[in-house]
Amino acid sequence: MTLNKTISSIELQNFKGYRSNQGQKSNCFDFSNADLILITGKNGVGKTSLLEALNWTINHDGIPNKYLNKTQNDGLVRVNGNEFIIGEKNSGEDFLKTASTFFFQEHIQKLACDEVIQLLEPDNKPAQALKANLKSLLPQLESLQQQLIRRKYRKDYEAERKKFAEIISEGTEFLDLDHPAKKLLTSSTLTLKNGNLQSKWDSQIRNLSKGLSLLIEQFQVVGESIPEHLENIGKCLSEIQFNMMANKSAQAKNQEFSQIFVDRLMQLPTDLEIKWSKKAEENDLSHLQLDTLVVDFAKNEYSLAINKMLGQQEILRSQYQKVSEAIARLSDGDSLGNWLNNFHSNINQWLSAFDNDAEKVNLDKIVNDLTENLAQLKSLSLKKLQELQQQRLLIEEQSKQISSQIQQLSLYSTSAEQLNLYGEELKEKLNGNTLKISDILDYAKNKINLLADLKPVKKEMYSPEPLIRAFKNWSRLEHDKQLDEQNVSQAESIGSAETLLSSAIKICKQESGTNSQLLNLMSEIPAVELQNLTENMNSLLGNFHFPKGFLPIKLSNIGTEKKPEWTFVTQNNVSFSDLSTGQKTQLAICWTINLNLALADTLNHKVIGFDDFTTSLDMNQLIPAAVLLRKLAYANDRDKWKRQVIVTSHHEDLTNRLLDFLLPPQGRSMRVIQFEDWSPETGPSFNCYKVEMGEQTSSNSRAESAIKRLFSD
Repeated sequence: MTLNKTISSIELQNFKGYRSNQGQKSNCFDFSNADLILITGKNGVGKTSLLEALNWTINHDGIPNKYLNKTQNDGLVRVNGNEFIIGEKNSGEDFLKTASTFFFQEHIQKLACDEVIQLLEPDNKPAQALKANLKSLLPQLESLQQQLIRRKYRKDYEAERKKFAEIISEGTEFLDLDHPAKKLLTSSTLTLKNGNLQSKWDSQIRNLSKGLSLLIEQFQVVGESIPEHLENIGKCLSEIQFNMMANKSAQAKNQEFSQIFVDRLMQLPTDLEIKWSKKAEENDLSHLQLDTLVVDFAKNEYSLAINKMLGQQEILRSQYQKVSEAIARLSDGDSLGNWLNNFHSNINQWLSAFDNDAEKVNLDKIVNDLTENLAQLKSLSLKKLQELQQQRLLIEEQSKQISSQIQQLSLYSTSAEQLNLYGEELKEKLNGNTLKISDILDYAKNKINLLADLKPVKKEMYSPEPLIRAFKNWSRLEHDKQLDEQNVSQAESIGSAETLLSSAIKICKQESGTNSQLLNLMSEIPAVELQNLTENMNSLLGNFHFPKGFLPIKLSNIGTEKKPEWTFVTQNNVSFSDLSTGQKTQLAICWTINLNLALADTLNHKVIGFDDFTTSLDMNQLIPAAVLLRKLAYANDRDKWKRQVIVTSHHEDLTNRLLDFLLPPQGRSMRVIQFEDWSPETGPSFNCYKVEMGEQTSSNSRAESAIKRLFSD
């Protein structure tokens, strides 16, 4: 409906107590060119009904049937020539529009605060609907992911990883509190409470590998390879267990063959020869000739060789770090490669800013030269990146070879130390200086009567053996996964689909849960919007006189998060329900004005009305209220405050005062509608007067005399 923003006329037929053409010519009110309309009369004569009719016609699609006079079959309201049939459209009330246009006494307890919050955050239902849709989509995405995994891999590696992680978590709990690796293993949390792997479990593995290497003062894995780090963890735990058992054996008064001794020798080739010698010069390990295990020489040449290789390993680690940093500078984040790609992508957009520039020709030449040089730079950058990546792979391979040699030397070194404990007995019983590992094992097994069931299951759960096996088996699993990835057909296409599905699943899980980032933001009130609204509100309230600690008013949720209930609270935390009637009225008036100004585009009109607010205000409060009404009604036509103001009042003394305060300035117009009475047969009887303080016209004189007669004592 087109209202031209203000009301020029309204006619009521059978709307509540308004009869159809009975008693007087028509129930038609002339508001044309009226900046302010003051409606007076006693209670029950139709003042509020007139505002209700205006509300349903200018703010809603139709008038509910409940407003039809009970004795009539049809009725209508005509506003600016537009007809609204009562009951033709029974649409619900938009309370926010009502509260933003008309102040009604019965609405004071509910000031549309919740509706405003919903306007700022358009109801939480869109966010909840999106969450529900994402939850329903998640199983479909996970099913597609499983299909892709079956095409790419021989096993469900994710499920296997979770199994190993659970074994490790359980095994860590069973370790003794004084176990050297207990603290490091406990701090490496691989799984969540629901049994799923942590999002950065691989970083946890690398950190654990490094920590255990430092603990036993052995080499660290060079590179990021997860299989290598898992294998290293297993070896570190084995070494820790060996050292613990070896220390116990060394401290024993009577040296007896132990399980740890047999376990260590079983890692060596059975045909490996053992040579006892007390002269260090007879032994040359410079070329790592490992076809003989040399025992009982003056110096542990194995340790010397290990220390030398550890130095080489540290050099490789430093080189790996430098190469990785160089690769990152060329390919990651704010790298040269990304900068060059962004330049080529955005250059035309940047140049468009200089389309009409006088230096456009020179600029084009500079850009062409720059583009050519940057293309060469990009080519060099890609070439260097490939070289660095090959160099890093070479360093990793060299490190693996050295690591393997160090591990073998470490095995020889610790085995030699163990054989030293039993050397005299072995040489005496086995009759010879040169023996083989198989000879030692046979003798040791017979001596201690070692059987296959010497390790009961219950004791194993309290030893690191389940942990060691889990890490080693996990390492083999990751090796298998790498082989599958190398052998897969259509690797690039499957890789792209895998990345897309993983990202989609991650987003679905995040945004459909309680930790949603984007959708939770949709459920939050925009702080800037709310701040602007409350600042304007407090600016309006500043016209009234309030006690200290009252202002500024703020909006606060006195309900729950699931069932919010927004209301006003004063600076000293007095809730709206505890305010006096006058304070509530003042606040409601200002809130109506505030909403009307803020929602001007939504309302699509420039009308605001106040129903009988004088009842709740004393004289001191009436003056600032009138100031606000005048500011709205008599503002310049282009002023954002400009509104057609409608006010009803029945309190005679305050109405007299209000009339004095509201008389229009020169060039502005006011209407006074005097309701005289109402009867069931004829409906209301009223008179309309036009008040203009500019020219003195006969109509103006009649209005003045009517006003004097109306409000005379």
